[in-house]
Amino acid sequence: MGRHKVISTKRKPKSKADLLTDVSQLMRLGLSMAVVIYMLFMIVVLPFYFTDGYAMIGTDKFNFFYKGTCIMGIFFLIFWIPYIVSKAMLLRRAGGMGRIKQELLKGCKNLSVTDWFVFGYGVAVILSYLFSQYKTGTALGDAFVGVNRWYLGLRTQLLLVAVYFAVSRFCPPKKWLPALSIPVTLVTFTLGYLNRFDVRLFEMKNTTNEFISTIGNMNWYCGYMVIIFFGGVYYLWSMSEEKTWVNAVLGIWMTVGFATLVTQGSRSGLLTLVVMLLVLYLFSMKGTEKLLLFFACCMSLGFACMVTCVFRSFLPERFNYEDGLMDLLTYSPMAFVVSVVACLMCLLLVFLQKKGKFPVKAFSVLGYIVCVGAVLALVTFVVLGLMNTARPGSLGRLSEISALTFNKEWGSNRGATWAAGFQCFTEQGLLGKLFGVGPDSMALYLHSNANEELQLMLKECFKGRTLTNAHCEWLTTLVNNGLLGMVCYAGLFVSAVMRFLKAGKTNAMVGACGFAVLAYIVNNLFSFQQAMSAVTIFMVLGMGEAYIRSKEL
Repeated sequence: MGRHKVISTKRKPKSKADLLTDVSQLMRLGLSMAVVIYMLFMIVVLPFYFTDGYAMIGTDKFNFFYKGTCIMGIFFLIFWIPYIVSKAMLLRRAGGMGRIKQELLKGCKNLSVTDWFVFGYGVAVILSYLFSQYKTGTALGDAFVGVNRWYLGLRTQLLLVAVYFAVSRFCPPKKWLPALSIPVTLVTFTLGYLNRFDVRLFEMKNTTNEFISTIGNMNWYCGYMVIIFFGGVYYLWSMSEEKTWVNAVLGIWMTVGFATLVTQGSRSGLLTLVVMLLVLYLFSMKGTEKLLLFFACCMSLGFACMVTCVFRSFLPERFNYEDGLMDLLTYSPMAFVVSVVACLMCLLLVFLQKKGKFPVKAFSVLGYIVCVGAVLALVTFVVLGLMNTARPGSLGRLSEISALTFNKEWGSNRGATWAAGFQCFTEQGLLGKLFGVGPDSMALYLHSNANEELQLMLKECFKGRTLTNAHCEWLTTLVNNGLLGMVCYAGLFVSAVMRFLKAGKTNAMVGACGFAVLAYIVNNLFSFQQAMSAVTIFMVLGMGEAYIRSKEL
């Protein structure tokens, strides 16, 4: 009989290194799952979350963000600790403590400039808290929790920093996750637009014309919507090779977005619209394809404005918010002019494309002329405003324009809020200027330590209401967290925009994140941080960083 080779079916037991590798990979998967679940709740649930209508909607959204982030943090640590331990043990087996130190140094070198600014901002707010005189509770709140019902103190700022690093390191680079914001915002945008015509699909307690959609105050709504909307606009502009039905859905979404943007009521949103369209044109002016997409966006804007003009003409009594700039866009021939010009430019570009002729220089010169014109218009506005303020009536009929008088009432009391913020900063000593009065502590300083003249001005302008911020996020950050905090905070946003838009030339999703961050920067020159927009923008920052690191999209 021949001999038969016996093949063993027993598996070779895994080595300790293999087991550690499996544990490390499993824990990393758990970390990614925790981040994805967290982002799902913040993207899909938070915009619709409230408990008692508009009565406490800002507090409701903060509580949802806070509790959700803390729960995510617990699960994150459950996976993160064994992940770090298993990685350390693998490195030690491979090369001892020297290998661990080597990897730590390598990790520090791999930190982006945005990472360093975010880390620096975290350190800055901690120092701001330690040097603050509002560490213990007051009638208005304290530097750790923040102002009552606002809650943007040290605790929240550190959670936002944690959200950035968690998302940037463990968010899977997939399109479907940010794409979920499209159906969500289609609903919130539609509700916001209908609310302007006093059409409310469900009752909300404390309803006024200043509260719209399920977001809350129109400034909160605007701060949230510009992030998602302009990110989506860039993505649609950048990804022309997407399927037809995808482009159609995004086109409808964009038109609804333009419609609610021009009617929501916050002028900071209209300023953002102008700036972002100008930037998008500058990105488009070197080729027919991108210019066609740009003017298609302008046609969408014009169509949204014309539809609104028709609705306002037939239902004038239903429109519940009056504003000169809004009227110019949605209740005048401007809407028709924008649409016709955009349509004619599209026809011209199609003709040039068929002829194989595209005057790159002409469109580039046009773009630069518009930029120079915008700068000159801004300078002229400032100069005329200063002249009219110093010598009222010196501009003749132009002096009747309220925007050309820089006083406390200028810009919906922005004159008063900016003056208050500036005085808060200048009154501080060296440590106060460097580290600020404390996280979310501007109101605590204003209503307890500010000079009598400033407190009297606040009473006259705000009738006893608490001024929690300067209505300019960058000035508010300077007051609360000082020069150190302001430099780091501005640095993280500016560096992100520069890096994301540069990477956006080859990666549409990263570019969309950069465009969204730029829109947030512009809008918040006249607005402020709050729970809804804060968590959204830090997730966008984290996603942009994650997509750059992955290089998979």
